[in-house]
Amino acid sequence: MLYAYLVAPFADFEFMRRALVGILSLALSAPPIGVFLMLRRMSLIGDAMAHAILPGAAIGFLLAGLSLFALAGGGLVAGFPLFLQFVRRVGDVFAYHVGHVLGRRCRRRVSRAACRGADRSRHG
Repeated sequence: MLYAYLVAPFADFEFMRRALVGILSLALSAPPIGVFLMLRRMSLIGDAMAHAILPGAAIGFLLAGLSLFALAGGGLVAGFPLFLQFVRRVGDVFAYHVGHVLGRRCRRRVSRAACRGADRSRHG
């Protein structure tokens, strides 16, 4: 009886096997991305990305039906501006931390007057 409910659908139907592969790939790929976004305090970026990609996927569906390439292409085109904003924000955070580290090293090794350029780049 347990076999009939848990194993038989995946053994009998091709679409169930494809769904299982999709579920497993999503279950293995989503948690690391979620942890990264939570640690960077960007937890709502996933929600924004989903809402930005959905219209592109809908337009891809209207143009080509259930074509995987049309849906993915439309989603990528629609989500690309948000991706650029995300990369810019991560780049700004990276530049801030590099400036912070350079400012510390500068203060340790040289005089205060020589470090003013590093402090200005770090604080805006």
